Amino acid sequence: YPTALLARTVQGYFYNPSSDNDGLKPMLGKSQRDDSLSWARGAGGIVATPHAMAAWARELYQGTILSAAERARVETLVSLKTANSIADTSESDPRGFGLGLAKMYMPGLGHFWFYEGMTLGRRMVHAYFPQENVVLAIGLNSQPPDGKNASGQLVQTIVKTLKANGLFQ
Repeated sequence: YPTALLARTVQGYFYNPSSDNDGLKPMLGKSQRDDSLSWARGAGGIVATPHAMAAWARELYQGTILSAAERARVETLVSLKTANSIADTSESDPRGFGLGLAKMYMPGLGHFWFYEGMTLGRRMVHAYFPQENVVLAIGLNSQPPDGKNASGQLVQTIVKTLKANGLFQ
């Protein structure tokens, strides 16, 4: 990457010591900032701040980058519980996946769209709460140790904190 870009890029660390990652052990605990994401192609195609990710997510859900027909296709859900089409998520069938986006229902949080993407050293999570018109975007180190991904709990904690302080209606 050009030096000017690297100067604006955060350090990102790889921390997953799983045996599935034996070939990646030399990277454990080391910053991946200077390593090109070109190997990931479109999967690693976004290098952005959480602020830029939030703006992109808002445009994705509300803006003009998708036509109404395209947005309808993206938001057509398949249940992760039954693999059948569903009109919406619910308490009895809380997880659905659309065309590249997930939707969830959780008591206390309601319905929200989200996606978590990661490459070596970097992970971005966004959650869009349409009823409140709120987008959260969080940047984290990638690939936590197996069973240690707490990004969903982090989103829940942030929302509950905002609600408790009257900042999330």
